[in-house]
Amino acid sequence: RGGVKAEAIFKQYASLFEKLPEEMRKEQVKKVNGIFQFDIKGGKDGKIHSFFIDLKNGGGAIGGGKSKDRPDITIIVKDDDFEGLASGKLS
Repeated sequence: RGGVKAEAIFKQYASLFEKLPEEMRKEQVKKVNGIFQFDIKGGKDGKIHSFFIDLKNGGGAIGGGKSKDRPDITIIVKDDDFEGLASGKLS
């Protein structure tokens, strides 16, 4: 996907989320009831790479690309800044 650091981070998020029991995933969906779109600027190709966290539908989902449903929140951030936020180095 053009070498964005965010791709590895979202793969890790998705892996951890999928390991949660279905009941816990559905509980998070019920609590949050939102879809988050992340448009990450940067990478080797300099393009925008999109990822989503869907905590509104079914048992939830995390993945690359645009959400199939309209996001409630879209966050646009540079790849390095997203990495800093995800690691706790930036607030």
